[in-house]
Amino acid sequence: MNKLVNGFRCNSGLRIHWVRFLTKNCCLNNEFNVKTIDVRSSLQKTTKFESFVFRSFFGELDADYLSFPKLVENDEESRILNQQYQFVQENFMDLCSDPNRLKQCGFFELSTLTETEKVRLFEAMGSSLEFKKRQPNESTGELIKLDQLSVTDSFLTSYKEKKQFLKTIIPLLIRNSIILNTIQNSNNDSLREQIMSDFKNIRIALAFDEPNDTFMSPPYPFWQSTAHFDSQTNSWLLNGKKSRIPNDGGDYDYYLLFCRIKQSNDCGIGSFLIPTEQLSIEPDGTDNYGTRFESITFKNLNVTKDDSEVLIDNRATMLLNMKASGHLSISAILLGIMKQVLNNVIDISNQQTSTLFTNHVTRLSEMIYSLESVLYLTSSHYDTFELDQIDLYLQAMVVKILAAEYCEQMVRWIRLYYQPRQLSRIVSQDMNDVINVVSSVLDTPASLRMLLASYGLRSVGQWRYDLLVKLRLNRIYPINYWKYQFERYRRRFHLRYPQAYDGFNALQTLPTLLKDSAHRLKQVLEIENNMADNILRIYGKECVKNQIDMNRFSSITMNAFQMVSVISRTNDSLRRQSPLASQELKLCENICRKAHQEVIELEKLIEGIEEISEERRTKIVHQSNMRFDGYFARPTFDRVV
Repeated sequence: MNKLVNGFRCNSGLRIHWVRFLTKNCCLNNEFNVKTIDVRSSLQKTTKFESFVFRSFFGELDADYLSFPKLVENDEESRILNQQYQFVQENFMDLCSDPNRLKQCGFFELSTLTETEKVRLFEAMGSSLEFKKRQPNESTGELIKLDQLSVTDSFLTSYKEKKQFLKTIIPLLIRNSIILNTIQNSNNDSLREQIMSDFKNIRIALAFDEPNDTFMSPPYPFWQSTAHFDSQTNSWLLNGKKSRIPNDGGDYDYYLLFCRIKQSNDCGIGSFLIPTEQLSIEPDGTDNYGTRFESITFKNLNVTKDDSEVLIDNRATMLLNMKASGHLSISAILLGIMKQVLNNVIDISNQQTSTLFTNHVTRLSEMIYSLESVLYLTSSHYDTFELDQIDLYLQAMVVKILAAEYCEQMVRWIRLYYQPRQLSRIVSQDMNDVINVVSSVLDTPASLRMLLASYGLRSVGQWRYDLLVKLRLNRIYPINYWKYQFERYRRRFHLRYPQAYDGFNALQTLPTLLKDSAHRLKQVLEIENNMADNILRIYGKECVKNQIDMNRFSSITMNAFQMVSVISRTNDSLRRQSPLASQELKLCENICRKAHQEVIELEKLIEGIEEISEERRTKIVHQSNMRFDGYFARPTFDRVV
C-alpha cells in the first residue's frame, strides 16, 4: 500500500508525460503570467465522426481509443506546466479577491491555450481550495479544548473564502471554455476579430439554459427560444427566454445567446452575441453561496447577421461540444480538489497500515486515476479532432458525472473515517456545498445521466428498430428497402474507419498483462448493447419515463468509457517503460475488475425486470385471447395490411 500511495501522491498532477520530476516555483507573484507551451498554432486536426461513447451504444470498439495521446514533448514543457500548476495551487485563493491581478496574470483570456492546458490550469485552481501548508510539529493526538468547540468563526471564515472562490471560478470557467471556444470557432470573421481584439476587457454572459420546473433543463429540440432567418433582410428574428445566468456583481456588455433554429427539421442551434440594452433582464434567485442569477427575455428581436451571428450549427454537434468544454473545466476543478484532499490524508496518516485505511486510500487512488484518464483523454480529443463532426459532448458528460460522484464519495468516506480535529486538516467543513454548487453549473450529474441514457437509447432505437421495421415491409413498400440500404451505406461511408467494425481484433495487440482487462472491456461493450435492446423491447418509446433503467444503462456506458481510458493509459505507460507502470497496471486491473462486476450486477437487474414484464405481457395476451374466443395472436403483416 505504501508504494501505491507514495507513487500516486498528487502534488505534481497528471503522471503521464509531463510529470517527470518536481520543480520549485521560481515565479514571483507580481511577475506571474499564464504561459502556454505553444502547441495550439501547430495542431493539425483530423476528422472523426463518432466518439467512443456513441459507438459503445452499438457494442462497437474503435481501436483509436486504445492509444493514449502524448500531451507534452520534452522536459522543458513539463517544467513550465509544473511551475504554473504549483504557483496557481499556492496563490489562487489570494488572487480571487483581486480581479485586477487575475486579469494582469492572464486568467481572463486563455485563447492561446489548448483545451488540455486549460484543463490543467483549472485543476490547479481546484487544488488551491484545499491546499494547506505543512505543519510538521503539529500533534494530532491531543484532546480538543473546550474553548475550541465553537466553530462559528472558523465556519464564517471558510464560508467567505469559498464564496469568493465560487464567485471567481464560475465566471472564469464559463468565459474561458464555452464563450471563448464559441467565438474562436465563429464563421463571422469581422465579429470574431472585434471581440478577440479586446476579449479580456469585454464582459460576456452565457445564456444557454431554458426555464424549467423540473430537475433538468430541456434538451435543445424542446427549447422555446427560437431563431428564424429572413433571407430577404439578411437578419434573424429571435424569440424566447433564458434563465440561470450567473451574475458576479457587474453589468455585462453582451449576452451569448443560444437558440433553436426554426426550420423544417428543427435540429440546429444558433449562437448570437446580443448587446445588453436590447434585452429585458430580471433577477432569477441565488444559490447557497449567494451567487446571483438572472433571466433574460427577448420577443421579436430583430438582429442583423453581420452584427450578431456568431455560429450556426445545423447539426448541433459543434455548439454542444462548445458547451461540453465547460463540463471538462468543471471536472478539472473537482479533480484538483480530490488530489489535494488525498495529499492531506497522506500527510496526516502517520504511516497508518490498518486494512480499512489501506482499502480506502487505494480506492481514492483508483478514482483519481480513472478520472484523470477520462478527463485528459477527452480534452486531448478536443485538440485533435474537428469539433463539427465528432460528438465529444457524450464523453464530456461521462467525465463530469464521474467527477461529481467520485468527489462526493471521497468527502463522505473521509468524514466517516477521521476524527473532528484531523478532519479540519484534511477537508473544509462546507466542502459538500462547494462540490454541489460547482457540479450543478450547466447541468447536474443526475440530469446528465438521464440525458446520456436518452441519447444512447434513442440512437439505438432509431438505427436498429426503426430501420428494421421498414426493412420488414420491403415486400409491400420496396422504397423502404432502398432507404435502408442507403442509410447503411451512408453510415459506413461517414465512419471513415472500417476497422471499427473489427475493433475487438485490436485488443489482441495489447500487452499480455492487459489481456484480462481487455477481455472484460469486450464483455462490458456486449452487455451494453444487449441492455439497450432489452430496455427498448420492454418499454419502447416510453423508456424515457423509466428512469431507474435509464440510470442503470448510463452506469454501464460510464464504466465502459473509463475502462477503455485506463487501459489505453496503462498501455502507454507499459510501452514507455514508465517507473510507475507497475502501480498503474495494478490500478487498471482493479478499476476494470470492479467496473465489470458492477456491469454484471446491473445486467441481472435489467434482465430481472424484463422477465417480470414478459410474464405480465404473456398473462394479458392469454386472457385477451380467451376473452375474444381465440388463442393465437394475429401476425404482424395481417395487422399492417
